[in-house]
Amino acid sequence: MRSKRGRGVTTGPMADCLNCGKDGGPKSEPCLACRLRQFGEDRRKYFWTPQLISDLREAYKLRRGERAIALDRLVAVTKWPRRAFWSKAIELGICFERRAWSAAEDEFLRMHLGVQRTASIARRLGR
Repeated sequence: MRSKRGRGVTTGPMADCLNCGKDGGPKSEPCLACRLRQFGEDRRKYFWTPQLISDLREAYKLRRGERAIALDRLVAVTKWPRRAFWSKAIELGICFERRAWSAAEDEFLRMHLGVQRTASIARRLGR
């Protein structure tokens, strides 16, 4: 234990954090960083079970229309918003956020828009 000074006044003996071992609070409490991390974990809104995760993985293996139906079913069962499933899918690596358009892609789109069909443009750009 050591004494910590704050604004010229000794605040009493300080002990190490119970979790990370850094300077904690008085009476061997967790440090501020560990307390905030725990607070965030306690406030989790959506609790994912292994069954829900496997259902989400199976839904993302389907084609677009079937995937929408499977996700609608999960939304109806859990009463969670779709963004909760989308965020978890990104976290699991089974769905990706849309990437920004590069300058070359933007230029290609401007040159071919109205000349080629959108399907062929999308195929050439890989989108």
